[in-house]
Amino acid sequence: MKLMTWNVNSVRARLDNIIECLNAQRPDIVAFQEIKCIDDAFPAEVFEDMGYNLAIFGQKSYNGVALLSKYPLNDIVKNMPDFPDEHSRLIQGEISISDKSCLIINGYMPNGNPVSSDKFPYKLAWLRALVDYVRTLRNMNVPFILCGDFNIIPTDFDVHNPDEWRDDALFRKESVALYRELLYMGLTDTVRFFNPHTPCYSFWDYQARAREKNHGIRIDHILPSPDMMDYAVSASVLDMYRDAPKASDHAPVILELQF
Repeated sequence: MKLMTWNVNSVRARLDNIIECLNAQRPDIVAFQEIKCIDDAFPAEVFEDMGYNLAIFGQKSYNGVALLSKYPLNDIVKNMPDFPDEHSRLIQGEISISDKSCLIINGYMPNGNPVSSDKFPYKLAWLRALVDYVRTLRNMNVPFILCGDFNIIPTDFDVHNPDEWRDDALFRKESVALYRELLYMGLTDTVRFFNPHTPCYSFWDYQARAREKNHGIRIDHILPSPDMMDYAVSASVLDMYRDAPKASDHAPVILELQF
């Protein structure tokens, strides 16, 4: 099974790039973030014709997440329980493979900048709710894969110039500490696990020739629970899709599992 997560930065604006990528990579499950459209405006027929079942949680012009799956999607949940949110940032569905069931949790975590605004406390509250929700799943021994645009740079190795980012919401110690709580619960940062010596950036800003200079950051992650990590065989960032015409500023991230 191949799972892809990708902040597409507008599904309609990047549709040609997305179709090309899906046809080449053939992922079984796809998690989109920042689809930037309401549910009815999502190009569902295009993906249904490719054999995907869909679950969409859109929002006009901003945010929005979607799940595509070659397997049936059941028990769809939108946003986290016990965390009321006016933004469309999380969607969850259950899939079954052979005799195994697994939750796919797709999140577009808040950016949090500027730190001096109310956006940073919102980011921390959202992440705290996510950590608490994941802890509940772990206590219940529910298999899951958490993926998406976390808007968190985990370590100095995941950013081209750490000192330039120290006070950014993506790299503030408060944000990183909440990410680490997920790892302390047994989740695995799969890209780093399979690529311990390569930065594997997943985002390059459109400004200042960031992609050309490889001034990137790694903020898109796939974190399986321990029982799903047992089946993981590889993970990587497909950075060549950042170079496509009219590309998203994020590259897709892939996890492969063998059952």
